[in-house]
Amino acid sequence: MLDGVLQVFNTLPKFGLGEDVATNHADVERKLVRQAIAGLAAGERIQVIVFASPDNINHLEGFQTDEGDNLHYVRQLAVIDSLIGVYRDASRALGTEDDRLYLVTSDHGLTRVTNNVSLVGTLEARYGLRGDRDMAVRKRERFDKPLQDYVDADIDVVQALQGNTMSFLYFRNPHLTGIEAWQMAPSAQDLADYPIRDGSETVNLVDAVVRLESTELVLHKSAHAGRYLVSSRDGTGEIVAFDHEVYSYSVVAGSDPLGYGTVADGVPRHEDDWLRLTYLEPYPYAVPLIGRLLTAHPDADLVVTARPGYDHGLDFEILVGNYRGGHGGLEAAQLVVPFILAGPGVRSGETIPYARPEDIGNTLLHLLDVPPLESAGVLHAALVDTARTPHEGIAR
Repeated sequence: MLDGVLQVFNTLPKFGLGEDVATNHADVERKLVRQAIAGLAAGERIQVIVFASPDNINHLEGFQTDEGDNLHYVRQLAVIDSLIGVYRDASRALGTEDDRLYLVTSDHGLTRVTNNVSLVGTLEARYGLRGDRDMAVRKRERFDKPLQDYVDADIDVVQALQGNTMSFLYFRNPHLTGIEAWQMAPSAQDLADYPIRDGSETVNLVDAVVRLESTELVLHKSAHAGRYLVSSRDGTGEIVAFDHEVYSYSVVAGSDPLGYGTVADGVPRHEDDWLRLTYLEPYPYAVPLIGRLLTAHPDADLVVTARPGYDHGLDFEILVGNYRGGHGGLEAAQLVVPFILAGPGVRSGETIPYARPEDIGNTLLHLLDVPPLESAGVLHAALVDTARTPHEGIAR
């Protein structure tokens, strides 16, 4: 869709904009790299180049179709690969290449989307709960929507998208009125016996959302402090948060929603051990991620991830329509990303089986002689022994 709009735009007069206007995804990235190379020539020492077109194409068209790989997506990756080479050639010509470190990575993975839903729309249709979900694009409106707006509109539930395959759901406290109903979160018991249809019935909101065809997992707080629940159609697991980045995980009903097998034994483990034991699982590192998420966002009543093939973005984007690709969830396909590190001090040909973003950040700080935030987070296996002469290498 975007390419079509740009091609129409390309036929119109630009009124002097000239080279500042890109007319397709590949052109956007070429202009970006030209700007970065100009920055190199001007003496810029650290640059962050964001190639946004793969994400755009994924959302608009999907990286896969019924026939296989989306060739537009594949060709764009080839364009970006060649542009990295153009950038490196420019760095060599400027005499900066011998001292330059490169990190090539992504902020998220991808999943194919064929079905789009609105969680609040579904809850309204099934249970009479009045919902609100902000559109992605707004004109002449503030983003800090006051709570009074929800009171005036008689709203029961608000949906906030995180990516387009995860949503935070916020419910009005059924025991309070006015703004206070949104300032004080409902308890776990309130969510289990929530009034619907003007109070004539009640529903267990966790069970109701879990049973939706589009739902993969529902993350929610236990009635006990420091405990968090992971629910699916088949069962529920419990995460217990301890001090010093330690979590335990066990199955409390039905089968394990994370599929962790013998690791779901209730034994407290450090985050590093959870990464080591689960990086090849369908939900890698999920226990610390969920623990951190629900601790950082204690106001979210339910966190919902979409099943493969679904997203929560029905009619969400004015210009895009419905997405064909997504991210934001806890599946490996949406979390595991490429990581390539090259340059002086990096060991040649080394393969690192797993790492967290903070480990990569600490490794870069270490290479730049900046004290890392945590020494344990440096990927020493990817680095040349400091006793040896640094040489250019590459780690994946």
